[in-house]
Amino acid sequence: MISLWNQRVNHDDNVYILGDFCYRNEKSAEWYLSQLKGHKHLVLGNHDTRLLDNEIAMGYCDSIDRMMMYVSDSRKEICLCHLSDVGMEWLLQRSLALLWSYSR
Repeated sequence: MISLWNQRVNHDDNVYILGDFCYRNEKSAEWYLSQLKGHKHLVLGNHDTRLLDNEIAMGYCDSIDRMMMYVSDSRKEICLCHLSDVGMEWLLQRSLALLWSYSR
């Protein structure tokens, strides 16, 4: 996997990791992160608490966001998050309910 990553990613590329990085792996997060090319931007997943507590591993990330991250690609803004389809549906419904309550 590391070899495939590094074949596609250059040192100056931005890479967005959408949570649960190296969950249940035998090796530490810094072992993986130190070998991966690119500027790594992490959106934390629900299984990333050990990763967050690892200062060495966090040093390999250019940015960290707890829930979602917005990036721009030309004139489009893209929302990146760790939530599944079910989680996104819940978040959307909750957001619409809050907007509706404020508009009344």
